[in-house]
Amino acid sequence: MSSSIDIVRKVLVRSIVNEKLKTILSNEIETNLQNLEKEFQNFSRQREGYLAQCREKDLKPDYEIMKRMAMEDEKFRTQKEQGTRQLQEIRSLQDGQEYVHGTVDSVVKVGTGDNWHSLMTGVDVVLEDGIVKEIRNREVKL
Repeated sequence: MSSSIDIVRKVLVRSIVNEKLKTILSNEIETNLQNLEKEFQNFSRQREGYLAQCREKDLKPDYEIMKRMAMEDEKFRTQKEQGTRQLQEIRSLQDGQEYVHGTVDSVVKVGTGDNWHSLMTGVDVVLEDGIVKEIRNREVKL
């Protein structure tokens, strides 16, 4: 039996903040917000079309359809609020700070006697202008 195996772990990806990064992230969020607004406008037209058909036929709108539409409307509004909040956060970042992008998967060899917590949570990749500047191995003590 093998005394070690390969396991996929999450690695935290951070970027050092500068004006270039803030511009890239802001543009990305603004594009997402514009796309979301277009989707919402399409949704609103469809909703109005449905309601117009109901009025034209003198029918009461279906409760389940209206419920789904209300949930979809709320989803759009929540996403817009989140995007707006993210944009404000990006614009308020100070040069030199670290911004957490998220995580990526990495394969790590795990063997008998290894500190599981250290192997699974102790690695960060730090980027500067998209270039790997540092790989940090944080020691996790138990």
